[in-house]
Amino acid sequence: MKHYLFTLNGYGEMFKKKFSDTSLFAYAKKDNLDIISLSGRWGYVSLGKTLEKAHYTFFDVENNFPGEAYIRGWKELSAESVKEKTFFICRFMMQSGGVVIETNAGLSEQEIAELLNLLSKNGKEFRFLIKNGSAILMFRDNFPREEVIFPDNMKGLNLKLHLYKKQELANINNLILSSISLLENHPVNRVRQDLGEISANMLWLWGAGRHTEFPDIASKLDKELFYISTEGEELSLPQVFNFNKINDIKSAPDNSLIWINSAVDRQSNYSVWLKKLECLDTEIITEVLKEHQKGVARVLFIFDGFVSKDAEIKNPWSPFLYISENSGKIRFKKKFKNSCALLKLFLE
Repeated sequence: MKHYLFTLNGYGEMFKKKFSDTSLFAYAKKDNLDIISLSGRWGYVSLGKTLEKAHYTFFDVENNFPGEAYIRGWKELSAESVKEKTFFICRFMMQSGGVVIETNAGLSEQEIAELLNLLSKNGKEFRFLIKNGSAILMFRDNFPREEVIFPDNMKGLNLKLHLYKKQELANINNLILSSISLLENHPVNRVRQDLGEISANMLWLWGAGRHTEFPDIASKLDKELFYISTEGEELSLPQVFNFNKINDIKSAPDNSLIWINSAVDRQSNYSVWLKKLECLDTEIITEVLKEHQKGVARVLFIFDGFVSKDAEIKNPWSPFLYISENSGKIRFKKKFKNSCALLKLFLE
């Protein structure tokens, strides 16, 4: 038996967007998905408010979540040479009078490095890692965990009202507040102002993480693990859990869990969203349908609302479609508060 897990980030929004009382999802030409869905059951699963934590809790309890910063930089941060204890993701924004005007200054990696060299006092206060165009800060202090607003949710907000509350994180707040005065006249920003570009006059930190040992998911599930991504920038979590990347879905053997991830780009228009679903249907779901029709595959589609890994969603309930090898025997509740329970049902 093969188990195909589709995590479709942002695709849940296609059910909400309607034109002439018809959902955007219905406009897509998706013959294979339409056929396979006839054998399935629909329901809702609560995933939580953030993408990486939602994916993590499919496989392990939320209390073990090591933080977004550690997941995104795990390969580099888990090296023996890294002695720091706490990690944060950071982003440069534009503010005016303490109110966030733009949530992303759109800096190059060189510009990010120059600004962080100033704020870190050339590495004395913290070190940093730049990866995929964003930076992770590394601190010697063992800071406590505290959830804080994600950057994509901050536009129009007064940043002082959303600083960390715990006294032990006062140094992080000081770094954020001091960045406002220190960055304004930095040469990077003077050049950007001359060019009419967004000024990077504020630094925000979130997604705190620490060193952790990740569970052995393959042994826990007693499955071979494989991963297919349709994205340019891949998710870190499948690699963290030792899913083996493959490009051809037909290469996965029996008794395997194949995780297929796709995501919409919120900056693109809806016609691009539809094209993405149609390509997924043509290139991947068509092969899954063949396996299901042979009676040797189960399939689980998760249509979540995550259009950005740097944003929190308001509604954690996401529609899912579960297709077993024998549709007549599918019996389960329509709502799952625990995604781990849904995955267990899917794999048993």
